[in-house]
Amino acid sequence: PAVEATSATLTWSLNSNPTGTIAQVERSTDIVFANIFTGPATTLADSSLLACTQYHYRARNRNGDSIATNYSATLTFTTKASTPAAPSSLTAEPLTGNRIALSWAPSPTSLRIRSFISLAALLVKVRARI
Repeated sequence: PAVEATSATLTWSLNSNPTGTIAQVERSTDIVFANIFTGPATTLADSSLLACTQYHYRARNRNGDSIATNYSATLTFTTKASTPAAPSSLTAEPLTGNRIALSWAPSPTSLRIRSFISLAALLVKVRARI
C-alpha cells in the first residue's frame, strides 16, 4: 500500500467468481474489524487515518449470490508521522555578558513535542569582534 500520515491507498483483485463480484474491505486498530468499503472497485483511498497509528486491513469477495470467500491475510502497517509546522516569531534580545536570549511562538501543529532543547540552551553566547 501507499502509506502517508493520514491516508493509505490499498489495491486488491476480485476473484474469478461470476459477474456481480464485489469486495468487502475491513479495517481495525485492535482486534475488532469494521467494514469500511463494499463495492466492485479494486482500489481504496482511505483518508480518515491518524498519524503514527497501526492499522490492520483484510478483504474478501462476495459473488452475485452474496456468497463470501475467506478473508485475505491481514495487511498491517503504521501510518507516517505528520511534520509539524515551523515555529514562528523568532526574536533575539541582547543580554549582558555577550549573550542573547532567543524566543519564539511554538508550532500550532506540534505532535506531543514538549520541547526541543532545554532552557539553558536558549542562551547563545555571541562574541562581537570589532
